[in-house]
Amino acid sequence: MKYLDVAGIKAAFAEHLKEYLDYSDEEAAIAVSDFPDPYGLPYLKEEYIGEECIDGVDYEMNASKVSFGMFGYDNVPAFKFYTYYAIDDIENQSVEDYMNARKLFRVDDLNEEDFLPYYLSL
Repeated sequence: MKYLDVAGIKAAFAEHLKEYLDYSDEEAAIAVSDFPDPYGLPYLKEEYIGEECIDGVDYEMNASKVSFGMFGYDNVPAFKFYTYYAIDDIENQSVEDYMNARKLFRVDDLNEEDFLPYYLSL
């Protein structure tokens, strides 16, 4: 498993856009500018999965998904990944806590069952 930082998840999302929607490098850079902010992007959904310890730090693990159906691209596979929020940084579980928390992301070794809840299937 490889954990990514914000720059890494942006790069992975940009590659997805270029592969499945034929975005140019410039178009992909614009599209990922606010990514992965789940509070500012209505097309990014998250669902709590559990907790995981990574390198001695406890994280809240969430299944995250960008579905392209709302844009009329039903044939484009969703971009799925895990988002990890450092638990020590989300003590009050406020939006501000989550936005400012240390984060890791993962795009490999996904369990498809984590992405099946109704909320994520929309």
